[in-house]
Amino acid sequence: MSAALPPPAPSHRLLVADIGGTHARFAWADRHGQLASHCRTAVASHPDLRTALAQCVPDAGQASALCLGVAGQIDAQGNARSANLRWAVSAPALQQQLGVPTTVINDFQALALGCSPLGADAGTLVHGPAQAAAGDVRLVIGPGTGLGCATVLAGNRVRVLAGEAGQIALAAGNARQAAVIEQLRAVARDGHVSVEQAVSGPGLLAVYRALCTLEGHPPAHDGPEAVSAAALPGSDPLAGEALRLFCQWLGGFAADMAMAVNADSVWLAGGIVPQLAAGLDAHGFNQAFVQRGVLAPWLAQRPVRVIEHGQLALSGAALALG
Repeated sequence: MSAALPPPAPSHRLLVADIGGTHARFAWADRHGQLASHCRTAVASHPDLRTALAQCVPDAGQASALCLGVAGQIDAQGNARSANLRWAVSAPALQQQLGVPTTVINDFQALALGCSPLGADAGTLVHGPAQAAAGDVRLVIGPGTGLGCATVLAGNRVRVLAGEAGQIALAAGNARQAAVIEQLRAVARDGHVSVEQAVSGPGLLAVYRALCTLEGHPPAHDGPEAVSAAALPGSDPLAGEALRLFCQWLGGFAADMAMAVNADSVWLAGGIVPQLAAGLDAHGFNQAFVQRGVLAPWLAQRPVRVIEHGQLALSGAALALG
C-alpha cells in the first residue's frame, strides 16, 4: 500500500475513489477533477471498504463529499453488486458511517467522465486515422479484472452511458474459438460464457488453460501476467495463441460495441491493454476490428487509441460531483 492520504487542503475536499477487483485508489480532488494527492492499495489487503478507508484515508470525515467509482452494477440507492469485488459497497452505509454525502457510480462511468476532457490525440493510436470522424461519441473499453464499457456523449454537456456489456455472450468466429468457448462453458456456473470470461486478466488465463486442455498439455503458467510475459517473446506457443485469441476477441467486441453506439472513436484502457499496445495489431486486433462485413469500411475510419487510465477514473469521480 502507498502512504495514506494527508488531510485535505481547503480547495480539494472531495474524496474520490476508484475501486476495482484488484486495486482501490483514493484521492483528494476539487470539482474540476484536479487531484491533490492519491494513494493505491490492494483490495485483498483489507477485509472490507470500511477498513481500507480507515487505513488509507484517516481524515475521510473531513471530506465535503465522497464519490466512489465501483466495478459492477449500481442500483438506484447506490449499492454496488459485482462478481469481481469482494467488498460490499453501499452509499447509504458509507454516508451513515462518515457523515459525508456519498455517491456511488460505476467505475467505467467514472473513467469515461475522466476521459471526456482529453484531446482527440491523447494516448497511442493503434488503428485508423489520427483524427476521429465528425461527432462526439466516444466508446471507452477496458479489460482488467473484469471488462468495463461506457459511452461518452460529448458536446456542450457531457453525458456518460455505462452498462455491463462485458456480460454479453462470447461469440466464435472460427472452429478454434468455438472449441475454446466450449472448454470455458464446461467450467461456467450456468453454461453462459461472457466476453469478460475471455477478455480480461482472469480471462486470458482461462483461455490459456482451455488451450492447454485441448492440446493435452499441463499449464505452465498460473497467472495472466505470466501468460502475457511468455506470449510476447514467443517462448510459449500456447501462451502466444491465448494472447492472439484475447486480442481478436477484444477487437471483435470493440467493433460490435462501436457499431451498437455509432461511435466516432474507441478508447482502450484497463490494466492489461497499455502493456500490449505495441503488439495489438500483430496479434490480430485490427483485423478482427474491421471484420464486420458491409461495415468494414466504416470501422476502418474509426480511430482506436490506447490510454493509460491511471488517475482518470479518480478525476471522473470528482467531475460526477461537479
